[in-house]
Amino acid sequence: MSSYGIAGISVAVTIVVGLAIQQFTPTNPIAFLLFVPPILVTAMWTDLRASLVATLMGGLAAEFFFRLPYLAFPRASDEVVPLSLYLVIGAGISVLAHRLAKARADAQAANHLKDEFLASLSHELRTPLNALLGWIQLLRSGQLSEVKRARALDAIERSAELQFRLIADLLDESAAMTGKLRLTRETVDVAPLIEGVVESMRAAAEDKGLELHATISQVGTRNLDPSRLQQIVANLLSNAVKFTPSGGRVDTVVSDVAGDLCIVVANTGPGIPPDFLPFVFDRFRQADASPTREQAGLGLGLAIVRHLVELHGGTVEASSTPGEGATFTVRLPASAPSRS
Repeated sequence: MSSYGIAGISVAVTIVVGLAIQQFTPTNPIAFLLFVPPILVTAMWTDLRASLVATLMGGLAAEFFFRLPYLAFPRASDEVVPLSLYLVIGAGISVLAHRLAKARADAQAANHLKDEFLASLSHELRTPLNALLGWIQLLRSGQLSEVKRARALDAIERSAELQFRLIADLLDESAAMTGKLRLTRETVDVAPLIEGVVESMRAAAEDKGLELHATISQVGTRNLDPSRLQQIVANLLSNAVKFTPSGGRVDTVVSDVAGDLCIVVANTGPGIPPDFLPFVFDRFRQADASPTREQAGLGLGLAIVRHLVELHGGTVEASSTPGEGATFTVRLPASAPSRS
């Protein structure tokens, strides 16, 4: 049922109830008050426009069903003033009730998001810890061959690195939320720096059977924070590798566009769902937030990218066509004050 349908039904029910009450007691003095509940119902359960429509419908119904038939000598002033007051008060009630309903919905969504985050955090912390404990127990048993000992140490190192990155992301996001995330700018030769990040991701891409390509133009030196620029590119590439199916392709293109440093990371694959695309840079948001999702993570990588890009005075955008992958475009100005 449409929001305007709910408004109409609420007013119609009120008219029926009011006419029934009128058989026992006069409703003329409280005619306008009868139509406050439909305003509240419509504002709480639909939208502001429907609530304002309910206000107008209620005012007209109060006049024609409950006031005009019982006024012996109706005058324009007798109707205009009460009706105007009702409409003003009704509009105020509509706005207030709609804001309360929106605040309640936002609070419920935030609470749900918090629950999802805590569930994801406990899972992401527990998984590498379980691996660490398992391999440590095997090492202590003294029954592993040299080959398996080396494998155990590699697994422990990977689990520790995963924990380190997870905690680092949490600290970065916390610093960004409190305004404490800062840049240390210096003159940076961009091309070799990004080439190094791409090469560091090559092993992970090859393990998934992906093609990793990079087209990096000589864009010269820029006044940037080198470690944060590496983090931006690494997070975008890591995200692309994670969500590209086996046999897919990840492309990185670095160029100079009208003096701005432009970094594009694109991948093949299912792409980003259209209903999730507006929220792709929100912290703790994931297209699939269920405990059984295929891809691990807390949903912080792209949120951190957005914070770091904005600190550099730049912009980051995401575009996607279902079934054709996703493209992330970062533009960093040649010279711009960083934003805190």
